[in-house]
Amino acid sequence: MKIVQVYQTDPNSNDQGGGIRYVKNLASQLMNKNIDLTFIGIGDSSYRTEAVNFIKVDSKVRGYISFGFKLFKYALDRKLLKGQVVHVHRLYYGLPFSLFKKLTGCKVICTLHGRTFEVFKDNNSSLASTLVLPFFYFLEYLSLRLVDSVIPVSQDVIDSFIVKYPSLKHKIAATDNIIPSMLNISDFNELPTKSDSLNELGLSKDFRYLCFIGRFAKVKDIPFIIQLVDENKNYFSANLIKVILCGHGEDFEEIKHSINRLDLIEHFILTGVVESAKIKHVYNVSELTLICSKHEAGPTVLIESIAAKTPVISNNVGEVRAVLSEGRVGILSDKTTGDYLNAIKIILENNNFFDINTGIGITNSRGNEAITDKYIEKYMGLVK
Repeated sequence: MKIVQVYQTDPNSNDQGGGIRYVKNLASQLMNKNIDLTFIGIGDSSYRTEAVNFIKVDSKVRGYISFGFKLFKYALDRKLLKGQVVHVHRLYYGLPFSLFKKLTGCKVICTLHGRTFEVFKDNNSSLASTLVLPFFYFLEYLSLRLVDSVIPVSQDVIDSFIVKYPSLKHKIAATDNIIPSMLNISDFNELPTKSDSLNELGLSKDFRYLCFIGRFAKVKDIPFIIQLVDENKNYFSANLIKVILCGHGEDFEEIKHSINRLDLIEHFILTGVVESAKIKHVYNVSELTLICSKHEAGPTVLIESIAAKTPVISNNVGEVRAVLSEGRVGILSDKTTGDYLNAIKIILENNNFFDINTGIGITNSRGNEAITDKYIEKYMGLVK
């Protein structure tokens, strides 16, 4: 079987973000299963190994629309695409391939990783959104209509797309269509000791740590965490609590400035981008993981934290409610600083809060191999 993956990354890079880890985990598993894999993405140069043929579209991320237009060059390549399944991870990346699939003889499948265009709304004025979004929605509708199959990662994603495109409900909410976030279980099978993780990260054993891991973007709502600490800095100081903020992004300098302006630097540790191999150390030293996003599909961080036996506090986004309802692996909180503080206190004051058996059940169902097998089944269905 021949598969083409399309996303703005290189499967052998160390890019940050839960969505990118999802795509890279899937690509890695396909390579392990000896799938003939081509990856069209972003990187320094094109290359070919025994496992993957990587095709460089651009050297760096410049914008989703820019990347999408450049894909037309490859969408017309019958030699590259004939008989292949093209798997894109944004709907409009599938549009070029869908428009010419009768010419090239490919099939197109798309994973719906989250609510689209919300980032545009956050980063632009209401006037710009009013003028531009109708065109974007048209492209998305056309992409959704033409793609052969869609795979939402959560019920929340299904619900958000049905609201926008009710006439396509039959495609969006097809039976057994959800394939959730995947996890490389081997990364968390043998966790290091907490002492080793503290040394690896250069942290002191005298403090208790909470962590946030994600892109520094408005959708993640890191200012909420800053507000939480600012309103309760006496509690954080008295209990020697620090918050580790891991990641980078367009809002990094703004977040850093806000922490300094409020004189909260003693309560935060900004690590910048953390290598994938070190992420388990961050979870390992943390008493809990904070999620407070405006919206999410998964998120991947939720499952990773549970795999590391670190409880999660989150508002109701993506599949959080469904996952946390399975047992004592975290707390679903209303999104107020008071409710988050109460949840923090419950976990910190209960040494046996985390239910290991529930955590194992959740992570085993999200293992890379199990999720990849579901994708391969979808690919085979399209080819047949």
